[in-house]
Amino acid sequence: MNVINSSQSNSETGTATAAPVLDYACLFSHDLKRKQKRWRDGRLKFHCFNKRVMVYDERGNFIGDTHWTMDYDLDEGEEFQLARGCVVVQVSECLGRKEQDLSALIDQRYKDKEERKAHADAAAASKPYRPAPTPHRPPMPIAQPMTNIATPRGNQLGRAVLPTLSPFEQRNLHAQESAQQDEQARPAKRRRPEASPPSLRYPRHWQRTVATPFATYA
Repeated sequence: MNVINSSQSNSETGTATAAPVLDYACLFSHDLKRKQKRWRDGRLKFHCFNKRVMVYDERGNFIGDTHWTMDYDLDEGEEFQLARGCVVVQVSECLGRKEQDLSALIDQRYKDKEERKAHADAAAASKPYRPAPTPHRPPMPIAQPMTNIATPRGNQLGRAVLPTLSPFEQRNLHAQESAQQDEQARPAKRRRPEASPPSLRYPRHWQRTVATPFATYA
């Protein structure tokens, strides 16, 4: 009676230290694959606090357990399979209900939680502190005056060199250089011998006449 009153008063404040446990008669079988199963009598306890289902045989030996995951309450006629032991269970009539004191369970959970937290803090304290590596930042480029950027200096990498001649002038210059190379590659032409002026030659009878002295006429 005191347990029920304490559970009601604690439920009003928001912390429940007692929860109901429902006691059912049940049938269980290990023949999952057989059509004709061999059923055995047993007892079933349903813990409303965490929806845990625990099954025992008639002698009180533990058979197996599972958690009720449906969105409705466990009731007569339900059939389900245990999480361990490969056992199928059929729920029969409800035999009774009692309140379970949860103060010891809550205290144990709180104690376990504090122990896990203490172990985690001790493990974190035993590790040497390592500062997070700072990301490497490349050096900032030095600002240059606009004259250095606009005026090309030689053949520097990354800067375009403006041509001094227009495309038309470049083509003409290339054509002149090609013509000069062709002139140099050609062999020199031989000069034709100039024709000598015709020699003055007299006929032979003229020569004979000229060679003969003038005759004296008597």
